[in-house]
Amino acid sequence: STPSLTLLDWFAPYDESFLNSANEDLASAGPLQLPGTNLLVGGGKEGILYLLNRSNMGHFQAGGNSQIVQDFQATAGHIHGSPIYWNSPNSGPLIYIWGENDALKAYRLVNGLFDTTPLATGTITAPNGMPGAMLSLSASGSTPGTGVVWASLPFSGDANKGTVPGI
Repeated sequence: STPSLTLLDWFAPYDESFLNSANEDLASAGPLQLPGTNLLVGGGKEGILYLLNRSNMGHFQAGGNSQIVQDFQATAGHIHGSPIYWNSPNSGPLIYIWGENDALKAYRLVNGLFDTTPLATGTITAPNGMPGAMLSLSASGSTPGTGVVWASLPFSGDANKGTVPGI
């Protein structure tokens, strides 16, 4: 009769102690479950994307992250907004991220792994400082020509501790 939360599984990067002490924690961007898969992708302030199996998230392993599906350096700056997903008609499953001090990037999911070279990179770089861009996507399913990535980001300045112009 009393609601409770039970931990079923978890993951921590091998360098979690350093990340916490340097304020480079994994918790700055929310996770995204990839539709039609058992995969979960997320990132944090170190700019690394982590791809996890939701049935076996990997827990902690000293010395490396080989217990998880994949991890790679996806952006030069912090990732604050959650990755977004679109199953594009021409390129297949894609995720988009836009980290601090970096441009919008699209990564392809191929046979359950991300191609670590971006399929596409935008031409506008987010300004120095937080937070990079917050993203969303609208599309008519996977109908060609209907996918639109929407972004909100600072135009100039660091929005970490103050209000700055945005676009």
